[in-house]
Amino acid sequence: MMPESVTSLNKSNRELKKQLNEAKQDLKKLEKRVSEQERLANSTVTGEASAAILNIEAEKSLEFLSHEYDDSRVELERISLSLKNIEERLYYFGSTLDELQDYSYSFNVKVKGVPEVVDTENALETSKLVVRLFNVMGAQVSLNDIDIAHRVPFRDSKRKDPKPIVCKFTRRLARMK
Repeated sequence: MMPESVTSLNKSNRELKKQLNEAKQDLKKLEKRVSEQERLANSTVTGEASAAILNIEAEKSLEFLSHEYDDSRVELERISLSLKNIEERLYYFGSTLDELQDYSYSFNVKVKGVPEVVDTENALETSKLVVRLFNVMGAQVSLNDIDIAHRVPFRDSKRKDPKPIVCKFTRRLARMK
């Protein structure tokens, strides 16, 4: 089942985070229970009780610990399965988001090194500039083939290089030219 929108992906992501938190809580409970079992197993019976009473108590204690260990084992397997399921779903959503991003960028071309004619270049001027550039390169592209073209500022505002241009085409066929 492929999610149909970013909204559904975000919803699924929130559900996965909730499941992950629940699994973490279950794991903490299990760790606490195992620690308690280890403490009981390591404790020694002191006093002047007879050997027979000690053996009966030890047998009951071992039986109790055996059942607790079995229960802990089942709980640990359940948590492991839950974490594996979450991991698989997170991988799926990560792949889906990558595919969506790759698809959306399949209409774009990034052009670097084109000098800025004016400081306040608008989208129309930038679009006309890239059309001239592509035509000089031999690609027969018109202004109708371009959805938008704009300059992208650098993260480092101190750079003096011309800002790169991102040109989004209306059709991938035009981009391929």
